[in-house]
Amino acid sequence: MSTETIYQALYVQSRGALQRATNENTNGLLRQYFPKSSDLSAHSADDLNWVAAELNDRPRKRLGFKKPIEQIRPLLLR
Repeated sequence: MSTETIYQALYVQSRGALQRATNENTNGLLRQYFPKSSDLSAHSADDLNWVAAELNDRPRKRLGFKKPIEQIRPLLLR
């Protein structure tokens, strides 16, 4: 096993705990739209895209309770 492979494995494992909280939060948000054990194949792609847009348009504490588009818009308009 090369040093690079070991480094990549350690890097991925070390971020696992950080990703778990985000994953659980996202699951909770999705359950507001889709109850646990619901069949997502019963929903159209448009329905799923609408939910994704709703979740992506939420204000974020990390962004000072601004929406992501509000933060990135000035960068895009440069």
